[in-house]
Amino acid sequence: MLCDSVSKYCLAFYIYRGAQSAADRLEIQQNGLAHTVVMKLLTMGFYFSKGYHIFVDNFFTSIPLAKALYDLGTYITGTIRRNRKFLPKPLTEKFGVGITKYFRQGPILTIGYREKKSQRVPVILLSSKSKAEGTTHFRTRRGQTEETVKPFVVECYNNYMGGIDTSDMMLYTYLDERRTVKYWKKVCFNVFSRMILNSYIIYKESLPSEEMPIIRFRFMISIVETLAKEWESANKTSGAESNKLEKLPEKKEKDCCVCSTRNKSDGGKRRRSRTMCSTCKKGLHGVCFLQHKCN
Repeated sequence: MLCDSVSKYCLAFYIYRGAQSAADRLEIQQNGLAHTVVMKLLTMGFYFSKGYHIFVDNFFTSIPLAKALYDLGTYITGTIRRNRKFLPKPLTEKFGVGITKYFRQGPILTIGYREKKSQRVPVILLSSKSKAEGTTHFRTRRGQTEETVKPFVVECYNNYMGGIDTSDMMLYTYLDERRTVKYWKKVCFNVFSRMILNSYIIYKESLPSEEMPIIRFRFMISIVETLAKEWESANKTSGAESNKLEKLPEKKEKDCCVCSTRNKSDGGKRRRSRTMCSTCKKGLHGVCFLQHKCN
């Protein structure tokens, strides 16, 4: 998934189901899965050659990917695993506490930084748009002010890396999921929820600065109410306002008079409904309501 780091708006995503073609398999074999995923997400939204800066975790970061993106006018910053190829050897060695090491090869800057003693190994980062300099931070602890210098890359990474994590956190606040053996249901409801979350983000961004936005729960309710009103008005304009759906008593079911058929020519499809037409008392699904005419 690709998210905006500031607004947390979901820009692009796709579900990885394995290599679907020979071209996919060849690309993954040549460049690796992480490289292929990043390039595919950026291609989906036409984000190359526009000066965008992406932030990724250590699964995706590699020096070949950083070079490929730089050639396409796109920058990258991210943590990188110690066993990645082409890393300078001193970055994989032991560090003293507070030590920072910088290495630059063209536009690619790699740094190693060990902040505290409890951190056994240094964190290693890579960036194609950063300077080899530090930023000073002051912290008051037990009445004493301590001064620390952190690499600028670390501060930049901490500020802009949380887009996807925050987006997921916002999504699952109101995501109504149920256990199911049908995987497509989980996918569909997840997509619907992301669409609603994106629309809420746009709604907040479009409001005047002096106007307070409604909470997201109330925003979701307003969507449901609006869709219900549109459905009711569509029924009225079709001349079916005199007909209504009625729920069958207890757990009884009837064959839907629209989509259920027992003809042998089409296999005798039988679809049951727990609702019926209030006029003719025939079984009827809500989605089949507009196609129904009482006889």
